[in-house]
Amino acid sequence: MTSRICLSRRFIRTQHSDAPPGAFTEGEDKMRVYALAILGIALICTRGEAAVLEKEIPLGSEKSLDVSVEFGAGEVNIRKAGDDQVFQGRFEYEDKGMLPEITYGIVGDVGELELGLQGGTRTVEDMEPRWDLGFTGRVPIDLGVQVGACKGTFDLTGLKVASLKLETGASDLAVLFSTPNEVALDRAVLKVGAARVKASGLGHANLKTLSFKGGVGSYTLDFDGEIRRSAKVRIDMGVGSLTLRIPTETSAQIKVPDSFLTLFSAKGYEQVGNVYLSPG
Repeated sequence: MTSRICLSRRFIRTQHSDAPPGAFTEGEDKMRVYALAILGIALICTRGEAAVLEKEIPLGSEKSLDVSVEFGAGEVNIRKAGDDQVFQGRFEYEDKGMLPEITYGIVGDVGELELGLQGGTRTVEDMEPRWDLGFTGRVPIDLGVQVGACKGTFDLTGLKVASLKLETGASDLAVLFSTPNEVALDRAVLKVGAARVKASGLGHANLKTLSFKGGVGSYTLDFDGEIRRSAKVRIDMGVGSLTLRIPTETSAQIKVPDSFLTLFSAKGYEQVGNVYLSPG
């Protein structure tokens, strides 16, 4: 069972932003074929059909992995890769301006992987690329993801996540741990904008610290799962709403700032000043 705790602001407003329009290259009405080699990958793109690029990087002597992902608008999903792979990726897109850039090297015993778009993040009107990314579950991973207006699922089940940094724009994202993280997640930082984000299985994450900063949006932090250590969680909210779900058997203390803009309710919790204590 879980306790449902709601935190919201009195004044809620919405903001709308239009991505800058993009354009095809000259001669878009003609059949075009592109060929590209990136890190030994052959790519063929035909006008009117989505291009598909697949990339695998085998696991070698790496003892840990440092990953940086930058993605604009579209869909991006994260999962565990095959046991013998540092990285498995599948990239779909329809315009050559959305070619992924993949950089990988080993420094000491650390694999360093960078994923982005050639020329930086950009938006092409009516074209939303899709990235499906898989990372090794055999070594600890420091994972940094920066995305714009996108949707996706970050299924971190089976990954050894040592640190996590997620920054989003106007996104609709799910982040989840379905089984216990085998290493301590020393620091998780979530900075989300005008988004809808749900993080579940946070009890499985093996957290030490979590910093969450929300803007205009709707967010859920669900701490279900196997909680194995005490964790410190800091939450900073803008004009939005946040729901915390904490298992009833978990001992928790929640300190709420004294602000007339903040509405807070915690059913079953004992209030002592601006501190709420769990029944456990």
